[in-house]
Amino acid sequence: MSLFVAISESRSLLTSREIALIERVAVLDKFEFPNNYAFIAVRSVAREAFMKAPWVTGKAVLVNEFPKSGGTWMCRMMRDITGLTFQDNRIPTVSKAIIKHHTLKSYPIKKRVIVWRDPRDVMVSLYHHVFFVHEDYPFNQVAVDRTRAEFDFADYDDVKANMPRFVEQHFRNPTTPRFTWAQFAQQWADDPNAVHTSYEALRSDPAAELAKVFDGLGMDVDPAEITRVVGQHDIKKVKQQSGNAKNSFVRRGKVGGFSDYLDNETLALIEDKCSPHMQKLGYERLT
Repeated sequence: MSLFVAISESRSLLTSREIALIERVAVLDKFEFPNNYAFIAVRSVAREAFMKAPWVTGKAVLVNEFPKSGGTWMCRMMRDITGLTFQDNRIPTVSKAIIKHHTLKSYPIKKRVIVWRDPRDVMVSLYHHVFFVHEDYPFNQVAVDRTRAEFDFADYDDVKANMPRFVEQHFRNPTTPRFTWAQFAQQWADDPNAVHTSYEALRSDPAAELAKVFDGLGMDVDPAEITRVVGQHDIKKVKQQSGNAKNSFVRRGKVGGFSDYLDNETLALIEDKCSPHMQKLGYERLT
């Protein structure tokens, strides 16, 4: 079903501004990730139309995460296990699809997954995402341009030296995304209608954790297929496929790697801002 059908089906649920924006620049859905603000704007509004459409609510799977929590990795594995479409960083057009999102908004999609990750690791990964264009998947060009204009660091590669200012600014005035991990947790940590998983659980035993997720969604999948797909998406293999590029989309994937980049003061700031939700989700304070 086309984007324009989605607009038609959802017209009563959208504002006139949203409809006008989609109709004016919806031609951009032909492109995968053009690096301009117009596409980002229309993609956001088109997602609103798509996820509100009545014919989507019972067919799609919505995977919601704070950015850099492993959602793309998980969605790609779910796609290859189920055969559902996953149109990452594109305007969705297929109802039986896996949709990844970073949002505080609620949608009527019935099958929903929330992916969590230690906020200390998230902040380090987010730094790399907004300061370095991914050589193998350069959809983040706009975010990098915007963030580098905001932070005039002498050396962007000096991550440990730059993290204090980056973290302080993020919690004071977040821009990518426009909310903090703490706000995301406040909204979703107690959601009883979603299946909750975590990057750490997926890294520890991806096959077992994916099986739990599919069971929670009420989806019948072949355990052997889960095992096969997990092997294909092993982090080391994915890194090799990217040519081990310095600034690849998949970076280290290390659990607890934040200790290499955060001083005690910055660590305490993150923990202060993200408590008590991080403890509720199993992430203990270190300060």
